[in-house]
Amino acid sequence: MISHLILVKIKPEATEQQRKDLVEGFLTLKGVPGVVSCTAGENFSARSDGYGVGCTMVFTDRDALAGYGPHELHQSLIANKLRPISDGTLLLDYEH
Repeated sequence: MISHLILVKIKPEATEQQRKDLVEGFLTLKGVPGVVSCTAGENFSARSDGYGVGCTMVFTDRDALAGYGPHELHQSLIANKLRPISDGTLLLDYEH
């Protein structure tokens, strides 16, 4: 199994609706082949170093993670919901 963690810094001018749309968009990624689970939400901790939205995905294997990158659901999320409000992202992948 592969865990894929995504942390997103949100631009100050992003609306609450845009933040919610990003979280909901992350959850649609459950439809990508090889995704075992996907959770996402808005940060409530003061210890987030400015990251406002997070997502954790679990993939069956490294091949599934590689296939997720170019998948149309992922690319649509990046173009339409992530890039317009993101001030940076942090990604971490690990095998377990």
